[in-house]
Amino acid sequence: MKHIILWSTAMLIFGVAIGQNNVGIGTSTPRSTLEVTGSFRAGLDTIDFWSPDSIGINSAALGLNTLAKGESSFAWGNRSKATGVLSTAWGRLTVASGHGATALGESTEASGIYSVAMGFRTLADGAYSLAAGRGSIASGVWSTALGDSTTASGWSTFASGFQSIASGNFSTAMGRTTTASGYGSSALGVASKALGHSSTAMSFHTKAVGSSATSFGLITQANGYASLVMGLYNDTIVAPQYVPGPLNPLFIIGNGTSEIARSNAMVVRQDGAAYWGGQYEANTQILPPASGAGTRMMWFPEKAAFRAGHVNGSEWDKDSIGDSSIGLGWNVVASGTNSTALGEGTRATELVATAMGWHTTASGWFSTAMGRQTTASGFYSTAMGNETIASGWYSTAMGSLTEAEASYSTAMGSGSRAIGRVSTSIGIGTKAGAFAVVALGRYNIGGGNFNTWVPADPIFEIGIGATDGTRENAVTVLKSGNVSINGQNGSIDALSIYSVADLTTTSNAAIMVGSKTGKNLAMDNNEIMSRDDGIASELYLNLSGGAVSTGIGGVATSGDFIAGVNSGVINAGGGMLSSTINVISDSALPSIVNGDEDLYIQDDLELGSVGYRPGGGSWVTTSDARLKKEVVPYDDGLKEVLQIKPIKFKYNNRLANMDTGIEYVGILAQDMLEIAPYMVETKAFGQVVEEDEQGIEHITNPGEEFYTYDSSALVYMLVNAVKEQQQSISDQQKEIIELKERIKALEKYELTSRN
Repeated sequence: MKHIILWSTAMLIFGVAIGQNNVGIGTSTPRSTLEVTGSFRAGLDTIDFWSPDSIGINSAALGLNTLAKGESSFAWGNRSKATGVLSTAWGRLTVASGHGATALGESTEASGIYSVAMGFRTLADGAYSLAAGRGSIASGVWSTALGDSTTASGWSTFASGFQSIASGNFSTAMGRTTTASGYGSSALGVASKALGHSSTAMSFHTKAVGSSATSFGLITQANGYASLVMGLYNDTIVAPQYVPGPLNPLFIIGNGTSEIARSNAMVVRQDGAAYWGGQYEANTQILPPASGAGTRMMWFPEKAAFRAGHVNGSEWDKDSIGDSSIGLGWNVVASGTNSTALGEGTRATELVATAMGWHTTASGWFSTAMGRQTTASGFYSTAMGNETIASGWYSTAMGSLTEAEASYSTAMGSGSRAIGRVSTSIGIGTKAGAFAVVALGRYNIGGGNFNTWVPADPIFEIGIGATDGTRENAVTVLKSGNVSINGQNGSIDALSIYSVADLTTTSNAAIMVGSKTGKNLAMDNNEIMSRDDGIASELYLNLSGGAVSTGIGGVATSGDFIAGVNSGVINAGGGMLSSTINVISDSALPSIVNGDEDLYIQDDLELGSVGYRPGGGSWVTTSDARLKKEVVPYDDGLKEVLQIKPIKFKYNNRLANMDTGIEYVGILAQDMLEIAPYMVETKAFGQVVEEDEQGIEHITNPGEEFYTYDSSALVYMLVNAVKEQQQSISDQQKEIIELKERIKALEKYELTSRN
């Protein structure tokens, strides 16, 4: 009975109406089993949260010290606060202060418009934000922070996991201690950082710095614009972060081992350049990425080797791969260190060997084989073309079916052989059999000592044979210097040119220069002929100038040179002077001035009468101080000049070729011998000197000695004389001036005395 009275009393106090099995609070006409109109409170309020000014319209607060102050707000639990319009605070110490905000859990706060904070000590203060978990903060508009101590501070950001931070607008940070600070960036994994615009960092301690860059793997870093980095410990490359560029790395695969040992397995740049790295390991026991038959492209860093193409068997297995080698093509083998094999069936089996083409073999150190079925087996040898063989050291074989057998030999052409050391064979079926010989043409004779210099062996051959059994030479030059022309194979003189008949105006020339039907110069064994279309023609020697020598080694009794026996006429230079120096000398060419003198005579020159030079002129001599030594002053002058006695005279007939009718002006050498002996010299007139076949001079007629006079010093004697006279004149001029001054002084004194 007591409980019924209390319940009735309560219903009267709170305005509870019961009708038709429905219960209404704040309404007398409940329309459902329980209908509450207006605000509702239930629980315990010890701090006056339920006072009239703390109760929101149509709000509800349930629990201990809960506050539902906002209109249509709801607070439930322990000290939860729902102060925003349409807000909900549920749990312990939760706060929902934003419009339409929801705070659930313990110590959560939702202050942003329509924000949601869930869990423990989460904060959702951005509009439309969501913070859930433990200590997460969603401060950006439309941001979401989930997990433990995550932060989503940018617009439309998402952070989840542990201590992840999404601060860039539209960024995402997921995992443990990840950071997405770039606009539109994403960071996932552990300690990954996406710092660039639209960048992505995934996995463990990765970093994406450049705009649109992506980095995933283990401690990788993408610095460049739009770079994609994967792997582990990549070697960071400095590159533009915000703009594209040709050197910007678009793709990097890292293969480093630590922060201080970063390296890259592969890099692809924006300009298309690519790089593959790795770690070379001498005598590696590691197997290549693939073995056996197959089609593949393979980089084997432990041997620094590269392969691409197809193999039918074990050609690309570990033991067939040379260190630092390259193999490209079909069934190629590059087993030598630093070797290269390209094409089909090629084999480069030794150090730095190169085989290219179809079934070529380079089996010598530093050898090269190219073409079809060529073989380079000698050290540093080269074989090129079709089925050529270079077996000698440093040998070269080129063409088709050629062989270079000896060291330093060369064979080129078709079927040629270089048998001798340092020999060269070029042509069709040629043989270079002797040491250092050169054979050209077709089917030459060949032969000789292959290893030693023998004077009788050929040094040069031109073959004109038809077959291997009919070998013949057009030209043969022996090591002795002798030459054979016209296919003779017997003994060879210094120059052997074989003619079959005597020379005529139309045929039988052993040597012919010119046109057969025009002007030509022809020779046989005893004649030189100038011809013009079958008619004897004129012959010119050095028509445009230059030296012509004849009779060397002997002197003719009636003249050194004879021409025009019937007429005695010699035309040299056609009446025109050449700019070439005409030399009359025992041994030397002129070494003075510019080398363009018309005449140089090494010994004495005598003119029969007068020498003419249009317009006058002078004798010129070399006077450069750099060409002189023992230079001392020359003092002869006026004293010597005053002793010279000029005379008039005529020559007598004691010497031939002296004109006895002309009167000359000069001096007597005997007088000058007393005055200036250095101007006088004794010479042998009429002396005859001849050379023998060895060029040694012999005096055959001593001649007669007479004095000669050299007047060149007289010019400088006169210069000194003029200088002495000038000095005397200057001294006299000074005395005259002094006398004039004394006269003036006396005249002045006399005039003063009179006054």
